[in-house]
Formats: sequence, structure tokens, C-alpha cells
Amino acid sequence: MIRFTTDVEAVQYTGDNYEEIELFAGDQVMKNTHNNELMIFPNWSKFGNAFPGDWIVMGIGGDFYPCNPTDFETVCPSVKSSENESNG
Repeated sequence: MIRFTTDVEAVQYTGDNYEEIELFAGDQVMKNTHNNELMIFPNWSKFGNAFPGDWIVMGIGGDFYPCNPTDFETVCPSVKSSENESNG
């Protein structure tokens, strides 16, 4: 197995930081006005949902994707999510 190390650009969505996410992802993110869910559009033919606690990750091509905190911390173990900080 070959493992590559690279910097990961990501912002954790807290449910209260939509403006920060919008600055990070630009027009690839939209907030659902009926709940605290974000819709991420890596390209306009598909989208993913992000919920409070999820990470918004910038892909290699500049696209953005939601990633749940468990998966993100598996890949980036040195990062602590705000959920873990508040629970621990």
C-alpha cells in the first residue's frame, strides 16, 4: 500500500458558521432554509448534504465535499472536532 501525505483544507460546519463555510466554498454551498442542513454542490449535476459536525473538505480539483466527523478524524487523526472537544 502506498500512502500519500498532503495538506487538507477543510472547515467544520457547526450549524452556526454558514458565513464561514460560504467564504470557504463560495457558490458550491447553499443553506437549507428549513433546517440547519447544508447542500454542497461539487458540480452542478450532483450534491451532498452536510449536517452540523460534518467537515466541508476541498478536493484536489477545488471541488467541495461533505465528510462526517468520524471518517474525517480517521484520515486526519491530529484534528479534533468541536463535537469531541465539547464532549470530552
